[in-house]
Amino acid sequence: MNFKNILFIVVIFIFIFISGCKDKRIIKEGGELYIDKHGREYRYDLAHRQKKYVPIADVRLECKIPSVFNFTGAPLIVEKEEYDYRKMAEKFFGTLSNTVVEYSPGRYKGRKENKILFYRADGSFSYVMGTNTFDKPLPFSKEEAQKMVEGFINEYGEGVQKDAELLIEEIAQKGTITLTSHVIDSTVYGLKFHYMHKSKDIVILDDPKYGGDYIEASVNYKGIVIFHRRWRKVLGFKEEGRQNIISPSEALLAAVDNSYKVISYNGYKITNIDIVYHYHCWPTSERKIQVLVPYWRFKCEHMTMPGEYQYVYINAYTKEFIMCPWEKPFPYQIKYRLANVEIEE
Repeated sequence: MNFKNILFIVVIFIFIFISGCKDKRIIKEGGELYIDKHGREYRYDLAHRQKKYVPIADVRLECKIPSVFNFTGAPLIVEKEEYDYRKMAEKFFGTLSNTVVEYSPGRYKGRKENKILFYRADGSFSYVMGTNTFDKPLPFSKEEAQKMVEGFINEYGEGVQKDAELLIEEIAQKGTITLTSHVIDSTVYGLKFHYMHKSKDIVILDDPKYGGDYIEASVNYKGIVIFHRRWRKVLGFKEEGRQNIISPSEALLAAVDNSYKVISYNGYKITNIDIVYHYHCWPTSERKIQVLVPYWRFKCEHMTMPGEYQYVYINAYTKEFIMCPWEKPFPYQIKYRLANVEIEE
């Protein structure tokens, strides 16, 4: 081997060594990131001329990864409810005399004494009583409250549908904290009756933030004080839209990778994974006929604060992460990683 060949090989090795030591720049949503030679991500802070490494937080999977069960893969066709607002207001208020009615785009609002009724163009409506505090024990049983709610829905809310599933939550806000223990007052101060809408075991998204279907009534010592309803009639499946859906494991990886956009916990746990039908449209659609597509939904709970959680949604056809257009990703980035399971991509 002559001197020129040896020199050429030495130059190649030096180039490879320098390339391996040089930090790589990557482009991600939220700005430019760099990866150092150890594989750690960081941003370069020009003001302080220093590297700012992306914090890493653990995600723990604390539920089973579901099977797809008997899911058809076809979108769902639904029809929204429509009401005559004047007739509805007369039902709730008895008469429209002394009723103040306001209108803004897509919404009617009626007020009479301490009662307020909202009706929206998406087919949903809400009824609120002025006395809606939960600070006195209930004078009736859970069974009596449920009959009261069912009677109310039959009279004012088009009845309880066959494709509804009821969840009952107790409202017991009072309690005392000592130096050694947290003593909860077992008295029930209220009940919340929440009806989910399901089609063949799959929930038609019940998150009101995302325009979901649900019926909900809250009961205190005076009776029903808050009532919400948004319910769409299921017409059938859109067979020509049938597609294969991504696996829950694939959706899980996408959910963890994108969760920093909406979750700022220093780590979280995933406590439930299910598939839901959802209409991805804002503002909530006023169309009478709508087509819902499936999304994998992940319930992400705070590690140390019970009751604090956030949902992450992944389109089951496209693996797209969704968030409301009025929401903006957090200005800083946390890199979340699954800590207790390994899933092959």
